[in-house]
Amino acid sequence: MTRPLSDYFVSSSHNTYLTGHQLVGSSTIEGYIRALLHSCRSVELDIYDGDIGPMVFHGKTLTSKVPVREVCEAIAKYAFVTSPYPVIISAEIHCSVPQQDIMVTIMHDVFGDALVSAPVEGRPKFEFLPSPEQLKRRVLLK
Repeated sequence: MTRPLSDYFVSSSHNTYLTGHQLVGSSTIEGYIRALLHSCRSVELDIYDGDIGPMVFHGKTLTSKVPVREVCEAIAKYAFVTSPYPVIISAEIHCSVPQQDIMVTIMHDVFGDALVSAPVEGRPKFEFLPSPEQLKRRVLLK
């Protein structure tokens, strides 16, 4: 696992938050827990404005909503139970700038130093991506 991350196939999940029908199902943290416990390394968050802060749900549908904080806390708790290799959060962001600011604060609070928010130390900029080995126990946001 020492080659650049882009040299690997990554086990990924689409609409990770949905546990049922994509138009009327429930958005819960259970999908994240299940995916991560099955060694999935990339999970998806569709993030929209909510009354109490940013929410994860399938936009323009009747699915329920789950707070971004709850999703991030579940990811943090289960991310490295089955594998030490990085977890990639594929964030589809549909929320306003003020709620994006809240989302960023939540992610920094929940993931702390595990969240990659600067170039990985010792790696030249604009070269190959770091390896899974170099990114062990880290969270990437794309």
